[in-house]
Amino acid sequence: MAHNLEGPTSEPEDGPSSFFLTGHVAGHLILLTRPPEQAGAMRREEHAGRPSGEDTLLSGTARFVLLGLGWLFVGLGTLGILLPLLPTTPFLLLAAWAFARSSRRFHDWLYRHPRFGPALRAWRDHRAVPLRAKVVAILVMAASLSYVMFLTRNPLWVSLVMAGVMLPVALWLTTRPSRPE
Repeated sequence: MAHNLEGPTSEPEDGPSSFFLTGHVAGHLILLTRPPEQAGAMRREEHAGRPSGEDTLLSGTARFVLLGLGWLFVGLGTLGILLPLLPTTPFLLLAAWAFARSSRRFHDWLYRHPRFGPALRAWRDHRAVPLRAKVVAILVMAASLSYVMFLTRNPLWVSLVMAGVMLPVALWLTTRPSRPE
């Protein structure tokens, strides 16, 4: 039984694209259709940030590991909403990365989520970090550094290494736009 689904893509002359693939299966012409509201390409915001093509999704054990990591990061990001010392956006960016390689459905869900989606879309589309996220991140870094410097008995080099890592991150954050331009 021959399966050939690599036929031409066609559009009817009298309306929007509702036909998207023709081909032959065992000598019979196959025409696959979709409803008019789904005709055309996926919207940019649903597709951007996600690898394209079927082969970019991992399979097997790697897929399940990334799915687990994605949900772990979503959980940590959710905790970050409630706990001021735990950042939300970096965990959600990691979750989006993991879902982009393991589950289109969860990736799209995350970007459409009413609470998580706006920050993720701002980063994806404009490389913008919300002002509140910048302020919280810099304050948490300053508080952490102050705690280590003044309330622990760590050697001086530990504080210097922390400052050497946190300062460039804080400077980088301040150079990111706060709103889409």
